[in-house]
Amino acid sequence: MNPAVFWIYGLSGAGKTSIAQKVGERLRAHGQACLVLDGDDLRAGVCSDLGFSSKGRMENIRRAAQIARLACQQGLPVIAAFMTPEKAMRDAARSILQPLTFSEIFLNCDYQTCRQRDVKGLYARVAENQLTNFCGSDLGFDVPTAPDLTVDTRILTLQHSVQRVMEFVEMKMSLPTGSADGQKRSWSSTSLQA
Repeated sequence: MNPAVFWIYGLSGAGKTSIAQKVGERLRAHGQACLVLDGDDLRAGVCSDLGFSSKGRMENIRRAAQIARLACQQGLPVIAAFMTPEKAMRDAARSILQPLTFSEIFLNCDYQTCRQRDVKGLYARVAENQLTNFCGSDLGFDVPTAPDLTVDTRILTLQHSVQRVMEFVEMKMSLPTGSADGQKRSWSSTSLQA
């Protein structure tokens, strides 16, 4: 098995962290070590000196991609969860990680739905003009035209979103089908609670 990077991105509240953590848990539970890289975790330490301007976000992604590369060199697949709002940032990560397998997993969830969830209270702060450089608001988000996988977290539950990503990871890493779950599940059209 060649190490691979699965780059999960989307707006705040789309479910990136929850999905990445659960995919990592499933891989480890079945004997596959991996590294889960989360944007919030990196900003609490390695990237604590960076702001949220386009330039700061680009540097955040550059550092994350370099860490992912180091992990792959040690034989670990990487599940990365970063907002990555600009196409240029995703292209930069892909460039850093070449020739490793790099898969873009876009969590399709619109601004309004994410604002209703507002799991971190960020959208409320934006509405009160307490937060700037926020993706989807005063800072744009480049919706991808051809990601490797799109998961519509507006309508899929967390469980079904994780299952869809897990099936993709299994395919890319040539793991036995259903190895992370032991069974297939049908997807439902209820909201993601993550």
